[in-house]
Amino acid sequence: MDRIRQILLMLDRRLSERKISRELKISRKTVRRYREAFEPTGLNYKSLLNLSDVELDKMVGKSSTENPVLDPRKIRFLDQATYFLEELKNPRLVGVTRYLLWEEYCKGDPDPYGYSRFCDLLSDAGRVNGATMHFEHTAGEKLEVDFAGKPLWYVDKETGEVINCPVLVAVLPYSGYGYVEVLPNAKLPQLIKALNNCLAYLGGSPMTAKSDNTRQWVSKGCKYEPTFPQALKQWASHNKIGLLAARPFRPNDKPTAENHVYTAYLRIYAKLRNNTYTSLNELNKAVREKLDEHHRMSFQKKALSRREVFESQERQALLPLPEKPFELKDYVSAKVQQNYHILLGENRHYYSVPFKLIGKQVNLVYCSDHVEVFLNFERVALHSRNMKKSGYSTLLEHMPATHKHYCRQQE
Repeated sequence: MDRIRQILLMLDRRLSERKISRELKISRKTVRRYREAFEPTGLNYKSLLNLSDVELDKMVGKSSTENPVLDPRKIRFLDQATYFLEELKNPRLVGVTRYLLWEEYCKGDPDPYGYSRFCDLLSDAGRVNGATMHFEHTAGEKLEVDFAGKPLWYVDKETGEVINCPVLVAVLPYSGYGYVEVLPNAKLPQLIKALNNCLAYLGGSPMTAKSDNTRQWVSKGCKYEPTFPQALKQWASHNKIGLLAARPFRPNDKPTAENHVYTAYLRIYAKLRNNTYTSLNELNKAVREKLDEHHRMSFQKKALSRREVFESQERQALLPLPEKPFELKDYVSAKVQQNYHILLGENRHYYSVPFKLIGKQVNLVYCSDHVEVFLNFERVALHSRNMKKSGYSTLLEHMPATHKHYCRQQE
């Protein structure tokens, strides 16, 4: 049903059947079948998107596509074709021939091709794998997302520990205008928070967002129909964005993001290499300054900068942002300990509550920024989220009088 809604969303945006087929990795015949199933209803696509899953299912009936029937023998060969080509091209390997690879292939395949057919298919795979393509991009159409392969780091002021952090990179292919943010970790909650920050930085939402088959972006990889995490689908629906995934092991499906990672190494990493930062906020502030400098630089052999192209041609093509950004929240229960703190097990950090609640069972509602503590549907504590393991976040008003007195003496 998520795929049907993606089709409706793109039909509403007047994308062609060919383009929908290419982006969603389904046949044009399937797109046409769904479109024809909805036409007799007399409803426009926006109205159809507001219907429930049950109502949509009744309309499409048995229109869902079936898995294509492919030659299993050829599938097995194509799965190994990249390995064969890499072995032939590896300069450190001596004496590796097609005939040797064919012999190894025959030993591992229950129904192998003959040597002549093996060579023909391998030649075809080499031509296909070596193909390049020029992409024509539309303003506001797509946001390409990726994690940089190398981390940035800061130094903890208290312990002196060097903390490596993953770096999220996102870019609009049309203008080359992008976004870079250093994250405390690469988990899904932090990814969604960074994506919210990215949309705020851009000032609008693109029509689609595409990334690799990472565990944060795709919960179940598939060449034809990947499954996205529920939280990410909620984020996409909240911002009216269609989710796309690159084919497994095909980074060229999002070449602009791959290039933007390299640009980040040149324009951000290299310029910050001799500086030392003592917090994530301080590091991200420096990253933002270098990113803005990059956007103000003119393209090579062009008079315009990325910022000028974005402001003049792409900003108005973005969809308006919702009134409030999407917020991912989790819910857990905990018992108030004798030291009037509760433990948030996700990153093993302790948060204080009023000391009179010692021994009570409370409910925690938390996101990437805040932790709220409730007792009988009444909020009894509010903290800023702290990712430090085994650390304590304590508010003075939660302490008994004697503890308050002691703390004031220590100040």
